[in-house]
Amino acid sequence: MSIRGRSRSRGGSGSAKRCMRPGPITKNGYLNFLREYRKACCGMSPQETIIRGAQQWNKLSEKEKEKYNRMSKPRRRRRRRRLSSAKRCMRPGPVTNNGYLNFLRDYRKQCCGMSPRETIRRGAQQWLKLSEEEKEKYNRLARRRSRSESRGRKRVC
Repeated sequence: MSIRGRSRSRGGSGSAKRCMRPGPITKNGYLNFLREYRKACCGMSPQETIIRGAQQWNKLSEKEKEKYNRMSKPRRRRRRRRLSSAKRCMRPGPVTNNGYLNFLRDYRKQCCGMSPRETIRRGAQQWLKLSEEEKEKYNRLARRRSRSESRGRKRVC
């Protein structure tokens, strides 16, 4: 027999009942009822299952419907853990090739409770008040950073 002459049905005996997947338990009582109804009435088409399931659902009393409404477990809400302000301030950022930004790193460690905008505003005022020798400390850090970067990124061409 040629391939074209065969039927395209799946193997096995044709009389076996095929059940639809039951689906998850939800907050909706009707859907929970349909879930059990599908298991009990295996072999019907999906459309027929829904039509007959709806008819059965309408025949149920409120007490019976309440059973399906209570099926879903109350979900616990996930709470986002907020880091304490002390822990948030412990992440100042990497050493950069900019002296001012390196100064701000240290300033953020010292002034922990301020908002980011306030930290930058006050940090800028403090940077302007620094002497050239104090600024040079941060600029040296920046130059050291830029030299180490240039060693790591040598051009091939």
